[in-house]
Amino acid sequence: MFRPYTLLMQLDSILRAITPNRSSGWKDTALDWLIAAVVVGVACAGLMIVWKMFLKQKARNIKERVWRRSKTVKFILVGLAPVLLVTFFVWYMSRDFYNVIAVGGLFKGILFSWVLYLFLMLIGHAWGEWRRDIF
Repeated sequence: MFRPYTLLMQLDSILRAITPNRSSGWKDTALDWLIAAVVVGVACAGLMIVWKMFLKQKARNIKERVWRRSKTVKFILVGLAPVLLVTFFVWYMSRDFYNVIAVGGLFKGILFSWVLYLFLMLIGHAWGEWRRDIF
């Protein structure tokens, strides 16, 4: 049975784990940071999928279009760097994130963005012709 109260309690515990600072408005800032981490992870995964589509369409023959598993894994791992840089940039450019979330929350946001990015990249490779690239 779906209970909205338990969902709100779980969200509250997640927000408490993000930030050690309990100043006024910390819940709003923690929720904004969580949303920013989701947006960064999704945007970077989307850009990497579009980039891979471009590279595969640009291939001159079928041998270049089929990637080895190691090449695909390296491509996915290279995408972790932009996720790190963009997440750090978003954190640094907002005074609220810098002061309320602090460095511990930055690392948690980066980790969350990385996990979301990796999950979306694996889902993107789960079907179609790309399935053979990694699975």
